[in-house]
Formats: sequence, C-alpha cells, structure tokens
Amino acid sequence: MDARTVWLVTGGIVALACLDPSDGCGCTPTPATALVVGRVQTATGAAVAGATVSAYIAREGSCTRQDSPDGTGNTDSEGSYRVGVASPVETVPTCVLVQVRAPLGSALDDAADTAVTLAFRYAAPVDSARVDAILQGQ
Repeated sequence: MDARTVWLVTGGIVALACLDPSDGCGCTPTPATALVVGRVQTATGAAVAGATVSAYIAREGSCTRQDSPDGTGNTDSEGSYRVGVASPVETVPTCVLVQVRAPLGSALDDAADTAVTLAFRYAAPVDSARVDAILQGQ
C-alpha cells in the first residue's frame, strides 16, 4: 500500500470510531437529550419576554436544584421557550426540575419550580414535556 492509501484507511477507521457513542477514540460522544417547552405569561395573559428557564436532572434520587443547570434558555417576545436538556447517559424516565425566573427589574415574582419526568435518548424520538408558567406581579 502506498502512503496515501494508509492515511485514508487510518482516517476512515478513526472517523468510524468517533461515530460510536461508546467513546472508542477519545471523541466526545453526543449526549442523550430531552426537551422542555412552554410559555411564560403574567396573570393577565401578557407574554413575558426575557424570563430564564433552567432544567435540572435529578441526582441520586433527589429532584432538586443543583449547582448548575443541565439546560437553560430564555423566553422570546411571545413568552415561548425551548430548553434542550442533556445527560451524559441514556436513562429510563427521570425527574427533571424546571425553574422559571422572572426577568431582572420586571417586578414579577419567579414561578414555583415544576417537576416533570423525561427519558433521555441518543436518537429520535426525543422525549419532551410542556411547562407553562404564570408570573405574578409584586
């Protein structure tokens, strides 16, 4: 075999190894994912833009907030959001805590945390849950 063929074969083997989620070549595998979607509004029905939505995967059987979220995002001008939640492993249905925080300076209170159950998968279909929130004024 000439040098070019050796390099092409070696490159092909490395590329195929990186497609395997077992991390056979030291590549970072694609995480298992799920999705939280919803809408945030005021008690009068007005959309809340700029609210922060965070999702926390349960750890050691405890569905509580952790030091850092496993997914986060902000509401758009219509108050809608989509937060992808990533897990390092595929799981059976697991508790995910969803936190909705009012935009800074909005004079609105944060919503109560909501627990949902999601399964994390490497491939479609991606599991999802809808969490709508109403923020009360102070």
